[in-house]
Amino acid sequence: MRGKVGVLIVAIIAGLVVGSYIGQLLGTILPDGAVKTFFTSSVEFGCDEIKISLGAMTIKFGLLFRFNFVSLLALFVVIYYFKWWI
Repeated sequence: MRGKVGVLIVAIIAGLVVGSYIGQLLGTILPDGAVKTFFTSSVEFGCDEIKISLGAMTIKFGLLFRFNFVSLLALFVVIYYFKWWI
């Protein structure tokens, strides 16, 4: 069971990444208009960059998630495909 959950998490992350790249590719191929805006619009959430200065060095942390329509569509496809595995 633990291995299947790990595979599902990796598949979800891969689906989101591949879907995001496909959405960006569609954005470069499609002409300007409502369809291009629909595929290239994204929602972002997360925390901005946190900067810690330690004298001689500086450390920066940040985590930002960006979803567009195609990445969310790929997420649902992956979940639908893997629902039989778990």
